[in-house]
Formats: sequence, C-alpha cells, structure tokens
Amino acid sequence: MTHDAADPSTSTQYEVYRALAHHRRRRILALLEERSPPARVDDLAARLARDAGDTQADVYLEVVHVHLPILQEAGLLEWTRESRTVTSRAHDAFEDPDLEDYRDLVGPDWDDAIAALAHPVRRAVVSRLDGRTGPLEGRTLAAELAEDGDVDRFLTSLHHCHLPVLVDADLVEYDRDDGTVAALDHPLFDDCRLEDALETAPRPVFGTVRS
Repeated sequence: MTHDAADPSTSTQYEVYRALAHHRRRRILALLEERSPPARVDDLAARLARDAGDTQADVYLEVVHVHLPILQEAGLLEWTRESRTVTSRAHDAFEDPDLEDYRDLVGPDWDDAIAALAHPVRRAVVSRLDGRTGPLEGRTLAAELAEDGDVDRFLTSLHHCHLPVLVDADLVEYDRDDGTVAALDHPLFDDCRLEDALETAPRPVFGTVRS
C-alpha cells in the first residue's frame, strides 16, 4: 500500500508544529537531509536506535506506526510501506524562521515547548508576554487577544486549556490565585530569530479550542 503524503501547500501550520514536537521526528528529517533519496526505513530506525541506545526492532515499529504517518500528514515526507523507503518533501512552512530553527533542534528537551506553541493562541500569549518586566493580568491578556470581543470566553479558554499547557512546557508562570501570567526565560528563545518570529505572530480570532 502506498501512503500518499499531504500536499505541503495545504497542510496546516498546526500539523507542522505537531510533527516537529518530537525529537525523533526532527531527527528523521535531519537524517533525510543527509542522505540521497530515497532513504530506507531500516536505515533510519538503525540510526535512531544507535542515538538512543534502544533496540532497532522497537524503534522501527515506532517509526512506522507513529512518526512517519505524522510527518506524512504534515506534508514533510512521503513513504511507501512495501518498498520501505522515505523521501523528504519541501514545505512552505519552513520559510517561517522559527519553524526552520525548531526543525534543527536536537534532543527531547525541546519537545514540550514546540508542542505547546503549535496552537496560535499560545504563540500569541508568549508573544504578548515576551519582554515584559513583570506579570500581566489574565483578563488584560484576554482583552488584548480576543478579537471577537468575548473576553470572558477567551479568559476561560486561557485558564483551562492554553495556560496550563504553557506552564507544563516551562514557557510561562501562571498564578491562579491572583490571575497573573508572566513569561519564563526558556532556552528556546535564546536565538533572536525565534524571538523576532514570535513578535510578528498574528493575533488569533478566538474560535474552537484545539489542544
């Protein structure tokens, strides 16, 4: 059975962030850049297993059943199960400098932060907090970001969905008692290009929450 890759022009930025939010998927993309296409799945699994000290059989199953389908859905590669080969695909999303830099990050320490920033609301929150010397009230933050004007609904979404994810990723600090939010100094933002990309993040119109 042939697995048709998603069209890179139509796959969403959310899917690309999700695809990059695991160190093994980022490593697969890096390995594909190093090899003449197509690459064999067996070879990719062997290299990943050596990197982590895991068994090749276990890594192979993880690559085939988890990582390649996610990368394919995002339009970043195409592969054929019968021939066990993988070929990378160019993607317009990497014209965005933050995504290009995220792709090159090595190791699992970055996974939670990249996953948290997949949602445009969370990127907008981090962008708004970046550079502040002190915390910001949650209601003020909601009022600035809720372009549809429903501040209460947006604040509820921040409280129950988005801020907990950003807290777990060590990107923000959230005081539930006084309702204030402050950015944390995460190494993901040490590269000034990543900070610049966040500064130009669009303000989202609040709609359906996608975690």
